[in-house]
Amino acid sequence: MVSPIRQRGMSGLSLLVVLLLIGFFATVLVKLLPIYMESWTIKGAINGAIEDGGQGLSAADIRKSLDRQFTVNQVTAIAVKDIEIKREKNGKMTINANYEKRVPFMQNVDVVVKFEKFIFEVQGK
Repeated sequence: MVSPIRQRGMSGLSLLVVLLLIGFFATVLVKLLPIYMESWTIKGAINGAIEDGGQGLSAADIRKSLDRQFTVNQVTAIAVKDIEIKREKNGKMTINANYEKRVPFMQNVDVVVKFEKFIFEVQGK
């Protein structure tokens, strides 16, 4: 059994390792959380544009609504002109807003986050 004199808690080295790990994960959180929050804003703006116009939307109406919402919410990850809006023969409209965001992480290390499930379908008339 170890005597109570030798049981004093963490050593200086283990405390340093724990603080480095906490700092690393805090940095990851600070860098990535705004990217995901902006993606939620983009998804909400597209859903809002779809709901506002109902089923009688044109591509120009959607772009105009998205432009207003992106300006108000200060969305910079994707431009309205980069969003593909296609009307298919059956009257269905497809909105493709897939994009990726690159953020500098530490020195020469970048983090690339890809959002590939930003495809929305609107039933036509």
